[in-house]
Amino acid sequence: MARYIEDLSSGDKVEGVFIINKMRITPKRSGENYIFIELRDRTGTIPAFVWDDVEENAEILKDEFYIRVIGEAETYNGRLQVRVHALSRADVGAIKMEDLFQSSPRDQRLLEERLQAHIKSITNPWFKKLVEQVFGNNDFYNQFITSPAAIKKHHNYLNGLLDHTVEVCDLAVAVSGILPDLDHDLILAGALIHDIGKIAEYKIGRGIEFTEKGNLIGHIILGYEMVVKEIESIDGFPEEIRMKILHMILSHHGKEEWGSPKKPAIPEAYLLHTLDNLSSKIHREKGDFFDEN
Repeated sequence: MARYIEDLSSGDKVEGVFIINKMRITPKRSGENYIFIELRDRTGTIPAFVWDDVEENAEILKDEFYIRVIGEAETYNGRLQVRVHALSRADVGAIKMEDLFQSSPRDQRLLEERLQAHIKSITNPWFKKLVEQVFGNNDFYNQFITSPAAIKKHHNYLNGLLDHTVEVCDLAVAVSGILPDLDHDLILAGALIHDIGKIAEYKIGRGIEFTEKGNLIGHIILGYEMVVKEIESIDGFPEEIRMKILHMILSHHGKEEWGSPKKPAIPEAYLLHTLDNLSSKIHREKGDFFDEN
């Protein structure tokens, strides 16, 4: 049995969970109705048709993002499609999202190892304490390593936030020898946490979507609030360091018209903005992102 849509051939049995990309009820020439569904997984889309028990199956499909399908692949007019034999609601908690959505082309385990290496390399005790506390929260960490970094244009896939963050950290390390007078612990700490608000900005539905908080507040302020909360829990955290690390978050988009509450006011913040922008722009130019369906 083929695992993904791209592997299907005519005559293959189909059994699995798919994203409902589109759905409509359409009348046949006889006057009876049938259901058209466009199914999607990480490899592509395929049309599917429900010919029997239309009302019952339409009720099953109602308000669902994901659906379990049993059927058979067939060719009609030269195009592969699925004849659906049965539908049932999917157990969302049991879905392997990596089967339905694109994920980073880079190995997640290696990305996590690089992330941890960057955290360990920080020498300033206050930055180190803050970053270790942020990434030491298991609930946060599990969201962080699976979250996308955008809806479109760059790193818009599962693990995209991890991928982008590690890349910005790698770039920061690469320039550290060229600009030795800068505070590289501040730059690296900023690189690690600059986008953490994105775990609350995006959600996975039929695709990558904004949460209500993402629409109304945005990841910069969400991340700022998260870091303020962590700093307040660390006794004696120096005010100067507090202001600088929060400025790194608030200014990393660089310009007000790009959504930045503050423009970079210190060299480290300007460098972080530049590296963040470089990472996103390079992936746009490479086409290393996935078009929205």
